[in-house]
Amino acid sequence: MGRGGDMRNVVDAVVGMRRQWRGGEGFDILHAWGLGPLTAAAAGWPGRIVWTPDDVCRTASIQWLKAIMACRDLRVVCDNATQRQMLIRSGIKPDCCHLIRPGADFARLRPRRDEELRRKLGFTPNQYVVLLVGESTRTAGHFAGIWAASILNELDSSYQVLLWGRGADANRVMRFVSRINKTPFLHNAQARLRRPVDLEDILPAADMVLMPATEAVPTLPICISMAAGVPIVAVASSTTAELLEDRQTAMLTATAAPRKLAERMHLLRSDSILQWALADRARAEAYEHFSFRRFLAEHRTLYAQVTVHTPPPAPHS
Repeated sequence: MGRGGDMRNVVDAVVGMRRQWRGGEGFDILHAWGLGPLTAAAAGWPGRIVWTPDDVCRTASIQWLKAIMACRDLRVVCDNATQRQMLIRSGIKPDCCHLIRPGADFARLRPRRDEELRRKLGFTPNQYVVLLVGESTRTAGHFAGIWAASILNELDSSYQVLLWGRGADANRVMRFVSRINKTPFLHNAQARLRRPVDLEDILPAADMVLMPATEAVPTLPICISMAAGVPIVAVASSTTAELLEDRQTAMLTATAAPRKLAERMHLLRSDSILQWALADRARAEAYEHFSFRRFLAEHRTLYAQVTVHTPPPAPHS
């Protein structure tokens, strides 16, 4: 259940699950992706539940999680160690929290720069495109990234910014740019292409990836960026520090101060050898640690553990 699943309406999902369970046509495990699907699963299915948060766990969602765990066999899948430790410190049992890092689908990645895609997004061949990675959310730090890029754009107009276009703050980011810079230098990928796109689709247009978040953020966009082999500049947050190492796989800075980010970005752009070394090492580590095959295998192992230790609920007559 969840994004990409076939039970998107909570009420319909609850009714459907109860009908299946009472008719003896249920399933062994229900895997809910996101808080809404978890709510539906708890209301409509009395059996085994596996939950993957679709974002960073907040205090309210942790309290709701505890309430469900009091009456359901529920396991949580965390995509980074920081999130798992935070849940454990909040009172979730360690044996109910499992760490399964994201898996990048390398078949979808195109390592070479795509000039046709860049043209469609509004860039010229001599412009330097910085991709603000991930969805534009409260924790993404995109406003700090815009400030850093605007500093560089003021000094060198070839610096341009690419925004994915997803997230609750995407429109706010666009309006923010219009206020601080009269010359357009921010391009919204989904608005330009006039269709929904995935992160893998727009990475070939980028010369650099910028990750300005200072708080915990979803790790999948980081893994995908590493696998794509695009040079990365990031703030050394709890999440990025798990995956990236300064001057090994990325250029890291201790804070999201725009001037510091701008310095790192300019330094990386001016050193082509360093760009190649960081991108090559990041791609190699992504292939080693974030393969989709490993991601699937670890989920199969978890499902097997859950079904062995817990009997399924008996359907009502």
